[in-house]
Amino acid sequence: MQCRRRLAEFEPENPQALSSLSVAYNKLSEWMIAQGRFDEARPYEMQALEPMVRAAALAPDDAGIQYNLACAYARVGATDESLAALSRAIDLGYGKANWAAEDPDLRSLRGLPEFRALLARMSGG
Repeated sequence: MQCRRRLAEFEPENPQALSSLSVAYNKLSEWMIAQGRFDEARPYEMQALEPMVRAAALAPDDAGIQYNLACAYARVGATDESLAALSRAIDLGYGKANWAAEDPDLRSLRGLPEFRALLARMSGG
């Protein structure tokens, strides 16, 4: 994590470095949740959001970054923002519907009709 944080500090305009930092925070959060340390995990989920928002602003046409932005928003309960970012990712060509349907980061969206409609768009339906 330290290495990714330093890279993002050295290259604050590099969307891949920012995205990598965000993913690292999410992985740390997942590890803490797996250990039953739920209260400690939440701040890392929040820390993951800021670099991903910056990455998405720097690379608005990158489908992968937009997808990861949707994941970061979903993890903090920002449903509308998550659905919008996921829709943007699909518009840009993201099409991994099977992955999105099972992605633990998008768990909070699974019961929503809007999410099912986005999955159908990804599948070409």
